[in-house]
Amino acid sequence: MIDIGLHDDTDGLFDDAAKAGYATLPGFGDRARYTVRGSAGQKWLDVVRGKVACEARFGLDDNGAPLNGDWKEVGGKICTAALAQH
Repeated sequence: MIDIGLHDDTDGLFDDAAKAGYATLPGFGDRARYTVRGSAGQKWLDVVRGKVACEARFGLDDNGAPLNGDWKEVGGKICTAALAQH
């Protein structure tokens, strides 16, 4: 399972890759980032184009592993495609 959301980024909320424990997500632009949150290890990533941000959250299996294999590559490609249609 992957949850995808598109957000207005006119306030710059998604601009700082180092903010709140995020790391830079190479290959998807200078404002792409990812993080692992919480005790369950929830996987999140954001890709920003112009003033629109794509946020992806990934489902985990019973062992806490991402259901989508290389989740950073999968999410980056999905967000890039979603932003291209926006």
